Amino acid sequence: MLKDWLRPSYQPNGGDPFLFYVIYGEVDLESPLSRSSYRSEGIPDGLEVMHYGSDRHADVVSGFREDYLWEEFLKNDPGCAAQVAAANECVVLRGTPTNPANLNYLRDTVGLLTHFLGHGGLCVYDPHMFNWWTPERWRERIRVLNGGKLAVLKRERVDFRIEYFIVGVFLPKSLYLSRLEVDVLR
Repeated sequence: MLKDWLRPSYQPNGGDPFLFYVIYGEVDLESPLSRSSYRSEGIPDGLEVMHYGSDRHADVVSGFREDYLWEEFLKNDPGCAAQVAAANECVVLRGTPTNPANLNYLRDTVGLLTHFLGHGGLCVYDPHMFNWWTPERWRERIRVLNGGKLAVLKRERVDFRIEYFIVGVFLPKSLYLSRLEVDVLR
């Protein structure tokens, strides 16, 4: 049994998260997921995994390789970008876990993406974080999670409450705000 990722500030009907990731490469979707190695129970409820290739919806495969984020990736990591540009396949993980009372969906998603990278994935495209994660950078960013720590970022507003549930090690410096408090959960 995997340890739950708690959500102590959870309030019902506070909104549902939307997750969206693209993994480029020839991902072996038949490879069994080791729950203990990847700390994942598999595909969380509300999410779906879709495979696209040159023979099926080639426009989806090429569609993420354009616009500003792609141009930045080409400039910042031309080697990995060249591999992604040559890839004829991608896997899309997307969906909305409905009003989850804990963060297990996030734990499971991170583990599943890591599994995909270990089984043919070249890179994770994360449009919510404006980033293309190489396998090395992805593993570097999540290594803190393997110790069972998760940073939950909260920002209070006078008229209503907004909670940002972002894995702290993924937080870009540009998001640090003066009124942001960070709780580290174990």
